[in-house]
Amino acid sequence: MRQEQAQRPCAGSRLLMVLPTICLLAAALVGVIVGVKSVRPEWQTGLLSMRTLQPLHAFLGVSFVLTGLAAGTIIVLEQQGGRFAGRGLFTGALVLFVVGSAGLIATGHGSGVEYVAWPIGMTVLIGGLFTILSVNVVRHLRTLACVSAEGAWLLGLGLVLVVLGLAERSSEVMAAPGMTRALTIEWHALDTFFAGWNAALYGLGMLAICRPGERGRPLRSRWMFVLAAFCLLSTFGHHHYMSPQPAVLKSIALLASMLAAVSFVRHVWTLIRERGHKPGEGPPEQAFFRAAEVFTLAAIGSGVLLAIPHINIVLHGTLAIVAHSMGSMIGVNVMLILGIFVRYAGRNDPAWSIRLTRRVRWVGVALVLVCVDLLLAGAAEGILRLDLPFQEFDSRVRLWLVPLPAFGLVLAATIGLLCREVWLGLQNIAGDAESVKVLRIIEAKPGASGVEPIQDEMEVGAKLAQARTVGAVSSADVE
Repeated sequence: MRQEQAQRPCAGSRLLMVLPTICLLAAALVGVIVGVKSVRPEWQTGLLSMRTLQPLHAFLGVSFVLTGLAAGTIIVLEQQGGRFAGRGLFTGALVLFVVGSAGLIATGHGSGVEYVAWPIGMTVLIGGLFTILSVNVVRHLRTLACVSAEGAWLLGLGLVLVVLGLAERSSEVMAAPGMTRALTIEWHALDTFFAGWNAALYGLGMLAICRPGERGRPLRSRWMFVLAAFCLLSTFGHHHYMSPQPAVLKSIALLASMLAAVSFVRHVWTLIRERGHKPGEGPPEQAFFRAAEVFTLAAIGSGVLLAIPHINIVLHGTLAIVAHSMGSMIGVNVMLILGIFVRYAGRNDPAWSIRLTRRVRWVGVALVLVCVDLLLAGAAEGILRLDLPFQEFDSRVRLWLVPLPAFGLVLAATIGLLCREVWLGLQNIAGDAESVKVLRIIEAKPGASGVEPIQDEMEVGAKLAQARTVGAVSSADVE
């Protein structure tokens, strides 16, 4: 019984998981509207301005990752190190950040800064929250390393990089004279920010897949970590080779970006080894992590291609970059976060696992449709703008976007269905207190209503279901 309780977060943790889910659904809804506006920009111009919708859409996506990362970290810490001190206040602060920032952006009071659209004051709040998370992870680093040494290292490093990226992106040095310096710092800050949450999410995933008594992947050699740190902190120069940044930064960025091909090969080999799995095989979260592997492969491969100067010059700043970002955000980050939630929901239901696998595949297919459409439109935009002015090529590019609203609606619907299934799993957490009460009654009254005494902790779920089925628990029993 104690072992079963230790594997599930308490009911209060459900609030932490609901917040990112709401952010994801809101981002999907706003994304559908943005898709319609991309084809018909004149639609509802006064009420739905793209100057408001675009930063709001980006913020909701970023807030999903930040709140999901925070929720997953707290759950893992509570599983390994006991209660997270001040969890209620922490959750309230996250809600304040999301609701307050969304309201300010929607009313035109955002920062106007790409991806960090919330006002500068909110950066202090979210940066402080992630500093608290980082400190707590460091405090329990030895305990987490006993579960997965590499996962613990990635989680700690990622959280620190998130804080550093936020600080750099919001610093006053951004306003210093000189476009070159501003661009360099802007792109370095964004890459640090994104690299941080990606590393932290991969670390959480490694910790989540370890079952009780299992040991995760050990630490690799120090030179591998040196190489990883070099790549994480050096690729920012590939964002735009035509920018006036020093040539040495661009050369280093190109080298670091091409080294990602090693990771690409590793992910290909991983997928080859895992081919042939049937829906419902393995734990329910496995479908999410497998999807994350597939889209990580696509994200790395497209990232390597986009870092090649001749391709970068054509596609930089086009909708092809949006396709790359969406594939990474939904295909990797969403799948990792929801997979972590499902892992700790503690629901063991084969039928539910099969439904989850199907929903994950639906989301994957819809995401591919959206990304392919954006990629084709971006390629057309990049090629046409070489010889034509904006007024002439813009209408041609919009023709490629005609299917986008329909694809976006399908993607939003599949995400909604997937979130519904995850929500059903999270409902299991809310029933933990009731489950404990029922099991105590069954243990105290062996043989009641045909229910046999529990001999093994592994029979807890089956006995609880049997007790509910035959009506073993009544109001008199509770008394």
